[in-house]
Amino acid sequence: MPADDRPIPEPPLRARLRAPVGRRLRPILVAVLVLFSLLAVNGAYLATVTFLEWRDGVAREGRFYLWNLLAHLVLGLAIVLPTIVFGAVHWRNVRGRPNPRAIAAGIATFVSAIALLASGILLMRVEIAGRTLGVVDPGLRSAVYWAHVATPLAACWLFVLHRLSGRRIRWATGARRACPARTHTPLGSLHRPLQRHRPTTTPRMAVPAPRVQQARQWKQHRSYRAGTGNRD
Repeated sequence: MPADDRPIPEPPLRARLRAPVGRRLRPILVAVLVLFSLLAVNGAYLATVTFLEWRDGVAREGRFYLWNLLAHLVLGLAIVLPTIVFGAVHWRNVRGRPNPRAIAAGIATFVSAIALLASGILLMRVEIAGRTLGVVDPGLRSAVYWAHVATPLAACWLFVLHRLSGRRIRWATGARRACPARTHTPLGSLHRPLQRHRPTTTPRMAVPAPRVQQARQWKQHRSYRAGTGNRD
């Protein structure tokens, strides 16, 4: 068979597969996780105030609540683009991998994240030139609101299933990265063990080495023999 007609061997499957989260995609993932964590804490506060108002029938929306609502809107708009970019690129990187369960859970997580973002955008009401943009109907707005409340829980559950279908989750590493570093924060000094005060001791005189002592003794012995009487 001629050399030109020989079939070219295909590279192994591991060499043809792309990394699910490469070096360029990892900062986007970190940004999405950080923004999602802030939104989760902020949303929990807003949901708690809304629940207390419904239970007690007393308005509790003060200035702090309004600032948190504004922060929720800003963080929600900031997470839209990173989520879409990460989901699209991550989906492209994992195509063809022999793990359909992880791929299915990942697609479901991405769809739930898109539903979460879409419901949040629909709940926003903006007035432009006398026209209100957003959901105005009370019944439809209530349905969108409960969808916005339920989709984060579904996204978290599907994300855990997605990670369990792949590599083992390093819970300890995630907890260490989620908590602030003890040594780099002002509160870190509270977690450090107390150091006992050690009394200072007077410095001891340096003791010469044995060879130095022998050299000095030999020099003194030679001076005695020479009759100089110099003991150095």
